[in-house]
Formats: sequence, C-alpha cells, structure tokens
Amino acid sequence: MTQSSWPHPLYQTIKNYVINHIQSGEWEPGRRIPSEAEMGKSLDASRMTVNRAIRELSAEGHVTRVQGVGTFVAKPRPHATLLNIRSISEEIADRGGVHRCEVISQSPEATPVHIARALQIATSVPVFHLILVHLEDSNPVQIEDRYVNPVVDDWGKGRSLSETMGDS
Repeated sequence: MTQSSWPHPLYQTIKNYVINHIQSGEWEPGRRIPSEAEMGKSLDASRMTVNRAIRELSAEGHVTRVQGVGTFVAKPRPHATLLNIRSISEEIADRGGVHRCEVISQSPEATPVHIARALQIATSVPVFHLILVHLEDSNPVQIEDRYVNPVVDDWGKGRSLSETMGDS
C-alpha cells in the first residue's frame, strides 16, 4: 500500500470538505459555515474532531472564528509578501555608513517592450540605460540596472548624466 492510498484521519477529511466548499465558490468569503455540531452530525464525526479541523483551518487562514457568533470563510490573503524598497542611501545612512554611487555604464538605447510598458512610452523612444554600483564606505553593496525616461530627464539637453543624476 502506497502512502497516498492510506486513509486520511477524519479531521483531515473534514478540512478537505471545508476547503473544497471554499475553493468551489459554494462558500464565499464572509459566509458563515455550518457550526461544529452541524458539521459533526452531517459528517458523522465528534465535535472534538470537527473542532480540530476548524482550529487548523483557522491557523492556516482559511476561516476566521468569532466567539459566540460562528466561523466564517476568510477573505483571500495576498499571495505575495509586500516588499518595501527603501532608498539605498537612506539604508546606508541609517547604519552609519557613507553612501557613494558609481556609474559602470551609461548609454541611450532602444526601449525593450517591458520597459516601454512600465514607463508608458513608445518602444520607438530611446531610453537611457545605466548600470550603477552603490557603495557603503567604499564597499560595493548593490548593483542597479536603471532605465531613465528621457521625457522627464535632462540628459541630452546640455547636461551630463552625472549632473542630471546628482547623488542617485
């Protein structure tokens, strides 16, 4: 007998029952699900077994429990972790370091489609492509691949890229 053919514990079967109702859309977010007693009766399980399944579903974020009110289908959570990108110069300063940025390469070039979409410009408009290295106390800590929208930048209008960029 393979492990996948082993019977599941009853609490796992109850968890699957609830998850299937949620994933099928039959039980929408915010909807109250049957009580532990109701579920125990319809699934021929003890209230304690149903309670374990519901506790695990709550810990996993599938349902939310409100004491004295009931158990509800949880609102979907974002799948991605929110990423907070801070200024590298601020991060270095917060650590007590000295920030410096050096240009490794700089050139105007044809705009790749994904960059044109992000900058909301036509692919026929050339962008300024830069590769930068950020240093903390003269130690390299970050490489930056930057595309600059020429419509909002002074590069090419009589100013050098260094003057336009300042300290990054």
